[in-house]
Amino acid sequence: MKRLRKAVKRSTMSKPGILGRKGLNLVENVVLQMHSRWISSGAGEVGIDGYIEFFDSGTGRSFGTTIAVQARHVSEFVNEDPDSFDYLCQKSELNYWMSGNMPVILVVTRPSTKEAYWIDVKGYFNNRADASDTRVHFVKSSCKFVPESFHELIRVGESVDSGLYLAPVPKTENLISNLLPLDGYPPSIYIAKTELRKTWEVWGALQGKDRDVSGAWLLRDGQIVSFHNLSTRAWSNVCVAGTVKAYPAAEWANSGDSTRQREFVQLCNQALQYCQNDNIKYWPDEDCFAYAGSLEEGTVKVSYRSLRHQSRISTVTKYEGKGRNHDYKWLRHMAFRGQFRRLDGKWYLEVTPTYRFTKDGKNLERFHEERLRAMKRSEGNRTVLSALLFWADMMSAQRDLFNKSEGMLRFGRLIKLESNVGISDSEWSERNPDADRSYSSVPGDSFLPFEGKEV
Repeated sequence: MKRLRKAVKRSTMSKPGILGRKGLNLVENVVLQMHSRWISSGAGEVGIDGYIEFFDSGTGRSFGTTIAVQARHVSEFVNEDPDSFDYLCQKSELNYWMSGNMPVILVVTRPSTKEAYWIDVKGYFNNRADASDTRVHFVKSSCKFVPESFHELIRVGESVDSGLYLAPVPKTENLISNLLPLDGYPPSIYIAKTELRKTWEVWGALQGKDRDVSGAWLLRDGQIVSFHNLSTRAWSNVCVAGTVKAYPAAEWANSGDSTRQREFVQLCNQALQYCQNDNIKYWPDEDCFAYAGSLEEGTVKVSYRSLRHQSRISTVTKYEGKGRNHDYKWLRHMAFRGQFRRLDGKWYLEVTPTYRFTKDGKNLERFHEERLRAMKRSEGNRTVLSALLFWADMMSAQRDLFNKSEGMLRFGRLIKLESNVGISDSEWSERNPDADRSYSSVPGDSFLPFEGKEV
């Protein structure tokens, strides 16, 4: 009689098991890139796959903050489109996650494409009107589980009274502000009575008297308030004879009275708006200064003083595109908006770089707003800094921007600061709610009805 041998059961690895292991490896890898610790629940877990303990990447110290993680791994997302997908939670597991006060996040991965997305379970479901709805709608752009999610994740785990903060990067960094000190303005403000009541009446009375008279004046309640000497012949048809009085302009600049401060700012704005030359013009509809150009002239490059040496920058850039029925050309003009601000008792011009897109050098191009938004979304710190340094150089004493109002306004150098902590440009961009990286950095790209290229 033969003895029957018991068959040996071989160990196997199921496809769901392989998928789950790949998914957990993906989650753990992201946590390690955060310089944090992944603690696996191990075998026998009942709804929580593991925990993330957060550490300071600079000092290596623990923040004392931990969150629970339930990971789900799929081959394909449900109801997926390019922007989103759905995941249906089981009612029992959702009840388990919502019980207690432990912060829990749900991470859904697709290991084949190395994608992972997350939501704060309590934050997502606490305010849901329909308690029976266990569906999670993931918006891909805002739910990525990536190393840059560190700041949002740690906020999920911190308690209200924890007093938690992130240690800054320990390094020295030089910062350049967009503030130009107002180093000089006319010594006097002149006030005189006038019988004129409309701005256009004043300009009519000034016409032909003095072509160098700028708009650095205000019409207020039957009076002219001006940086210009109202006693000169140019103003004889505007001001009532014998009523001109001069006051120190510093009384307005340093005044605590809001009305005087407002008048000083308006005079400075008026002076600035008329400080233009053949290359730079003020455009009131967009409230900005822009570099002049034309389709015939095409791209224009100008030298300016950068941080360390002389550089060249494209102040006007010509583009060509192909439409459905015809070729298309437009120009991008470097521009800036200026706003006077008083900080710690001193006046500054806040310079904000921007652009004008025109079809002929003057009139706005049809897609000006779209191109401007795309440019703002895509330009990095270096591009903005170059534009800022260019405009600061244009307004320096060595340039002739103010040839129509010689000596009216004088500006110093951009304010520079030294910080004993570092700023991570990549993290700053990732946390910027307005950042949109779906746009190309080249104006006229395919988000418009036709493509364009620089020429």
